Parts: sequence; structure tokens; C-alpha cells
Amino acid sequence: MKSTLPVARSASLAKVRADDVCPSHSFNCSLYAMLLKVIDAGFLSVLHGTDKETDLAELAHEIGAISARLAEAERVLDRTLFTACAAYAYARHAALGTKKSDETIAAEARAAFERQRSLALEIEP
Repeated sequence: MKSTLPVARSASLAKVRADDVCPSHSFNCSLYAMLLKVIDAGFLSVLHGTDKETDLAELAHEIGAISARLAEAERVLDRTLFTACAAYAYARHAALGTKKSDETIAAEARAAFERQRSLALEIEP
């Protein structure tokens, strides 16, 4: 998707150096902290522009587009995780030679998916 920010804004954002985002390239901050700093720098460059309403609308549109793409990526990752859980469940039962029905194995796969999903959503200290 092509950015709709004016060329002047894009050029001013391109001038943001790594030192401005994370001093001395130390990378002591997380990627999310870096992203927040970049977004703050972007908001500041937009707020100091001449056509604030248009720029803010364009920025809101771009953030909405990013949000939609992240939601799509999350759906794909969920499907990938479920597929891996199902493959593991079926392979495990085949290796053990159990005689369980497809419904039972599918229920075990769904339970494994939910366990993995809940583990992934836990916030680590």
C-alpha cells in the first residue's frame, strides 16, 4: 500500500536518525518502545505542519490501514498455530497407535490450541 503522506512530510520523517529514536544505537529499548518513539516523532512532524486537519486525517487513515493488516496477520498466525496443533495431535495418535475418533483428536487439537494461545497472551515481567 502506498503512503498518502505529502512528500514534504515523508522527507522530514526520513531525516529521523537512529540516534533520535534510540540514542547511540544502543538498542536498549524494545522494538515496541522504538515504534512508539517513531510514532511520536511522526505526530510531532504532522502537528507542526501547515495543513493539520488533512495531515491528521491521512495519518489516521494510515494507522487504520496498519491496524487492519495487523488483525489480518493475527488471523493468519492463529490459523498457523491451530494447524500445527492439529498436525501434532494427529501425528502423536498415529505414532502411539491409539484408536481414537477424529472428533476426539480434533477436540484435543482445539484444547492444545487454546492452551498455546493463552500462553502466548500472558504478559511476561
